[in-house]
Amino acid sequence: VLLTDEIPVLLIHHPANRDHDHPSGSLAGLRYCLEAGAQVVEVDINPLRDGDFALLHDSELEHTTDGVGSVSSFTADQVRSLRYKHRGAFTSEHVGLLSEALVLIQGYDDFQELQLDLKAGPGLTNASLAGLLRMLEPVKDRVRVTSGADWTLRCLRALDADLPIGFDPLFYL
Repeated sequence: VLLTDEIPVLLIHHPANRDHDHPSGSLAGLRYCLEAGAQVVEVDINPLRDGDFALLHDSELEHTTDGVGSVSSFTADQVRSLRYKHRGAFTSEHVGLLSEALVLIQGYDDFQELQLDLKAGPGLTNASLAGLLRMLEPVKDRVRVTSGADWTLRCLRALDADLPIGFDPLFYL
């Protein structure tokens, strides 16, 4: 997907690095996509110890940040002090939080949907799913939660039958 005025941008997967130099899934990458007019953007989220979610694909910090250990053992403040790894080097971009991304999308009236790819790693509990639903309430009409973990989607559906969800069958292929 090229981000130009000539081509309408419909979906951007984890604020992909097409025309910018921001780490995938970062707040700066999300902002870039929003400013380019993307209608749907997908980001990966992992639960944190204190109820927020990190904008990270992997459940282990060392894969995509300058941190070490399980994402779920960190608090939001601890994760915010970490920097993304991008193209093999650490950046000055601090790891973003879902709470920050939700505030960001509220400033873009034409934006249609933030797809949250919920990773079912350590730390994902019924309590963290209930907390996620509380976080999403102000923007629930502009969010879809997807996961490859069908148990997670069943739990979310039981907690909120109206939440838009999506299933990724990759684990079953």
